[in-house]
Amino acid sequence: MSWQNELRRYQNEQENAGWRIKIIPFDNSTQPLVVFNGLAFLGAIGFCAGLLIFFIGHTLVGLKIAVGSWAFGLFGIYLKNRQQKSGWKIVIGICIDRELRKLTIADGGHGWYWRVLCEYEDAGEKYQVTPNVQWMNCLSEAGAQKFIKKRIAPDNSCRLQINRKNPRQAKLLFR
Repeated sequence: MSWQNELRRYQNEQENAGWRIKIIPFDNSTQPLVVFNGLAFLGAIGFCAGLLIFFIGHTLVGLKIAVGSWAFGLFGIYLKNRQQKSGWKIVIGICIDRELRKLTIADGGHGWYWRVLCEYEDAGEKYQVTPNVQWMNCLSEAGAQKFIKKRIAPDNSCRLQINRKNPRQAKLLFR
């Protein structure tokens, strides 16, 4: 087994550790998960350089470079997200399972996170997906319950934004 397969196997184990609902991969499951955004990376480098210049003593120039680079990095994140979401469409699905867990975060804090399993039909084909549910954590179980009620109806119907080019890649939306 190649090092790439081994790395991906480890990444999958870590991502699914302790969860009853396992993530359904939507990408090439033999390649490592990589998140890279060139513009955001350049923005981060510029930000660090700006801080260095600031602390060397050129405060105004350093501050301008740092703030400009930070804005450039945010723009890069926005642009990549917009590009990735072009061509996606919204479908109605059914939530067939859901799981809520309290997880400890790196800084010792905790948050409540959802994992859901949904099913939808598109062009006569049925798909099961584990959509991206949230980017932020909920600070309480009650907050997490409120969060999911805004996305999954009492009859378990839900709105999913799906990637037409990769139907297993989905995001859970507000109903």
